[in-house]
Amino acid sequence: MSDTSEGPRPLLVLMPRGRVGSNLLTSQLNAHRQIKMFNEVLTSMGTRHGKRKDEAWIEQRAWLEAFVAGLSEHAKRRYVGLKVDFGMIGDPDAFIGFVCDHGFTTLYIHRANFVKQAVSLVRARANAARTREKYGAALWGIGSPEDALPPGPVDPVEIEQIAGVMMRQHEACVSGLERAGIDYLPIEYASFTRDMNGTLVRIEAFLGIDGITRDTRFVKGTDDDLRLAVTNFDALQARLTHEPFASMLVEGVG
Repeated sequence: MSDTSEGPRPLLVLMPRGRVGSNLLTSQLNAHRQIKMFNEVLTSMGTRHGKRKDEAWIEQRAWLEAFVAGLSEHAKRRYVGLKVDFGMIGDPDAFIGFVCDHGFTTLYIHRANFVKQAVSLVRARANAARTREKYGAALWGIGSPEDALPPGPVDPVEIEQIAGVMMRQHEACVSGLERAGIDYLPIEYASFTRDMNGTLVRIEAFLGIDGITRDTRFVKGTDDDLRLAVTNFDALQARLTHEPFASMLVEGVG
């Protein structure tokens, strides 16, 4: 077990976009006595809320500078981290430069299957609206099988567009990290959810700690076989025929 004699280190959980298992990973890290995590603080400052990219980055950079300056306030922690949605950053290149300059230890969690990521996002939005009406609060994660959205149709054009965005964001993330020479640990969604213990062992070795909580209470909101979740599967398959990610529609896990 590593000590905290040099003070807390900045930790980054980076994702290209959502629906990659980041909430599960962040909660497990945050439960560790030597880790303090902040969850997507920068998203509320992003362009999704009507700001120009340059305006968003000014606010995001100011928060990041305060975050780094305040690390010493968590003297008993080995790491103080934040989860970041790369798609919500106003200036991605400047952000990667900041991460590099300030020595963030970086975990990159992503999903190799962009089609399933897109379907998961669309269904999660629908389930959030459904649970908001039912419970008065939107549920983006699935606590039990009873909370899962039943099978239904999706808009094939929307899935095509979102999967394309997911693919480009992943490529931009990896390219940015590698250009900057950042040593990062890749964590792929399917591997993480299929072999959680093995993935956490890798993370512990990368961080130089042990004792990360093994929280196995994971419930998928969308079946791995999309035929069981998407009632207009044939129409979706026809729409994606000529896309580079077409084969992902029928891959078994992801």
